[in-house]
Order: sequence, then C-alpha cells, then structure tokens
Amino acid sequence: SLTKLPIQVCEWTCIFAVLMVLTESRHLFDIDVTICLTLGIAPLFLPAVILDSGPRYFLYYQFWLEHIIPIYSVFYMMFVKGFRYDVKKIYKPIIFLFILAGLSMLANYYIPEANYMYLQGDTLGEAITRIIPSNQFARFGVFAAITFLLFGIEFLVFYLIRRYRKKKEDKSDKLVENNQ
Repeated sequence: SLTKLPIQVCEWTCIFAVLMVLTESRHLFDIDVTICLTLGIAPLFLPAVILDSGPRYFLYYQFWLEHIIPIYSVFYMMFVKGFRYDVKKIYKPIIFLFILAGLSMLANYYIPEANYMYLQGDTLGEAITRIIPSNQFARFGVFAAITFLLFGIEFLVFYLIRRYRKKKEDKSDKLVENNQ
C-alpha cells in the first residue's frame, strides 16, 4: 500500500534543513525556525515511536534524526550564520503547514490505512495524542490550536530575549555616556 509519502512535517523540515544549510536560504530558515523550535521539539519530549521499538530498529534512529537534524540546523544558522527569528515571517510556516495538512487530508481520504500528520488516528504504541478525537477534521482543529499555542510561546521567548538584550545594551550605552 502507498502509506509512506513524504508528507509528514518532520520529514519536510529535515529536507528543508539540509537545503537551508547548503543554500543559506532565508525563506527555508523562516519556515524551519518556527516549526523546529515548537513542533520539532515537542515529539522529543512526548515520543510515541520509541516506546514500542528500540535501538534495534531503523525507525528508532529515523525518529531521532528527523527531529534533531533540523533543530541543529536552525541553531547553526542562528549562531554561526547570524540568522535571526523574525515574527513578521510567521505566515511562511503557517502557509506551509496548511498546505501540508490539506495534502495529508486528501491522502488520508483516498489512500486506505494512510495516517499522514496523524490526522486519521494515533501512531503505533502509546502516545499522548490518544486523548484527541479521532475525526480527521477535529484532530486538525486540535492540532492547529496546539500549533498556534506553541508558536505563541516561541514568539514570547524570542520577545523576552530581545527585550533583555535591549535593556542590557541601553545600560551599557548609559555607562559609556557617563564615563565620557
């Protein structure tokens, strides 16, 4: 059966991460920074795959690599290449996720036993997503709400970091002025 199309968020962020590092693309960074630092980190804290399969299985390594490589790539672009999070570019990951969700819903509808973006049901094994309704559209609504909440938390963290840096710069500027 055709149940392994590349329409999972983690697969695309991994592909985007490689292309982003190779081409130093600002557009791919804008997509990956928001998704990786929210949706990419969440499964690392709440994994479903590794509960039923361990290091003896390929999926164990695929799971960890698909989530860690994009995160490392985003940090590389931030700390080595000097890219910065820009909240004005939040529309890029949102559009990307909506397009991917639309493709996933179509694939889930037309392909038997497909479960892209986990909109049809849960992953194999125990997962926290079992508390979410099993209807594809209801799951999409819940996942969208969680995504926007995580994006908001990410925005708040970056806002507080910028505010702290600005206060620190203002203090150092005043100190320099007082010494002159």
